[in-house]
Amino acid sequence: MVGEGPKPLTEHIALASMFKNGYAVVLREMDVSGSGEYILGQIPQASLGTLWFTTTDGVKLTSVVNTEIPKTDDVKAQSIGDLLNLNIGKRVTLAFLGQDTVTGTLLSAAGSTLILKNGEQTVVVDKGSVVRVLSPDTLVDSSKLSSTTRGLRFGVEASGAGKIFMLSLERGMTWSPGYAVTLKEGKKLEVVGKSTVINDLEDMNGIETRFITGWPNIPYAYIPDPLSDASLYQAAISGGQGLPSAPAGRGGGGGFGGQSSNGFMNQAPAMQDFGGTMPAAELGGTQAEDLFFYRQPKVTLKKGDRGYFIVFTMEAPYDEVYTWDIDDFVENAQYRPLPPTPEQQDVWHTIRFNNTSKQPFSTGAATIFKDGQIIGQDMMKYASAGGKAELKITKAMDIGADQVEEEVSRERGALKDPFNRSTHDLVTLKGTLTMLNHKSETVTVRVRKSLTGEVVSTSPTAKVTKTARGLRDVNSRADLEWTQKIEPGKTLTLTYSYKVYIRV
Repeated sequence: MVGEGPKPLTEHIALASMFKNGYAVVLREMDVSGSGEYILGQIPQASLGTLWFTTTDGVKLTSVVNTEIPKTDDVKAQSIGDLLNLNIGKRVTLAFLGQDTVTGTLLSAAGSTLILKNGEQTVVVDKGSVVRVLSPDTLVDSSKLSSTTRGLRFGVEASGAGKIFMLSLERGMTWSPGYAVTLKEGKKLEVVGKSTVINDLEDMNGIETRFITGWPNIPYAYIPDPLSDASLYQAAISGGQGLPSAPAGRGGGGGFGGQSSNGFMNQAPAMQDFGGTMPAAELGGTQAEDLFFYRQPKVTLKKGDRGYFIVFTMEAPYDEVYTWDIDDFVENAQYRPLPPTPEQQDVWHTIRFNNTSKQPFSTGAATIFKDGQIIGQDMMKYASAGGKAELKITKAMDIGADQVEEEVSRERGALKDPFNRSTHDLVTLKGTLTMLNHKSETVTVRVRKSLTGEVVSTSPTAKVTKTARGLRDVNSRADLEWTQKIEPGKTLTLTYSYKVYIRV
């Protein structure tokens, strides 16, 4: 019809793929009935370069324009004065604090006074003193307010009904991963992965949602797309805003099984493990280059809701090892003659296992359970499908550890400057590490020691890895690693020696 205005569009989210830093790739869809112009009153706040449109077969876009569109809002009266302003010409009876009343036809409500006509009389009263209004007429309690807003205008050519799709990266949706690792009989464990979804963007009604793990390269996420908001885009680029860090994702899980034999779980009824309480998504995940997408079907969350979902479960054998990691004592060619900190003496009870699932572990908090009790927590690091994972449970109080380093020899003035002035001595150091097993069983220990200098000897023979740290320094750097067994009540002694240039 000639002169008919643009038709309004209604959009809804059809698919959301969430990173864990507050951003999501959102796919919206809109129904069109045929050719013509359409208006969408809600513009997504998309990141730079990520706002794109496509259509179903038979639908073509001839134009997409961010423009001003008129709108009309109902504005409710907020006071008696507002109400009287909307009802000029109506018959009213006004009541005042002293119970006096005035009746008449309302002629004016401008300013602080009211003017009423009652027969041959004209009555003027103070608007602020009115406490009640009675009328035989129907009073109007709202007015229409006309204004403009920004919207997207689409030009459409279509052979019939179809859809417009709008894809963008937006802030307001995210997911938080977690793991629960349950230690079971026979040196087996169960890992359950969960996702807690935070939706502060828009309603999600039964849609597939994907949780992304990986490290995408999206450096302009914090800059708005000019089609979304040209003023914010101009402010961002003219303000010299630096490139933001790229969004990152990670995955996780949670759960425990069985019934506790002691502690607070004694009072609880028998229950399933976390993986059995809620079925995991059966869609499986998808791989796109170096990103992995956990898929969750039929997610319904209102804006402001938070949701809890199980994304996978797996079982695997595990082994136990007691780990001791020791820092370097040399920094910038200077030896730090400080006693070791308590943390450097700590030995950790650690579990190791393979990721037997078909999807990666992504960095996230992992809580470790046994017999229904929390026995520890650590950060699960990324592990690809089939890769190795390692978690610290707790400090090993029954494995004692001690370390000593002593100077064996010193070659003074081993390095000199162009003026023949001594700059460094070459010092030979010997380190001794001892571990005592107070447990009633044989344990496996893994000891790692970082050092600066040239390794001379180790006993027993350690795995020596020269690292790239400090390539421009006068000293090289290396990591030593031993894996040994200690019988009950026995002591393990490890020694190493190295040469290091120390500033004079």
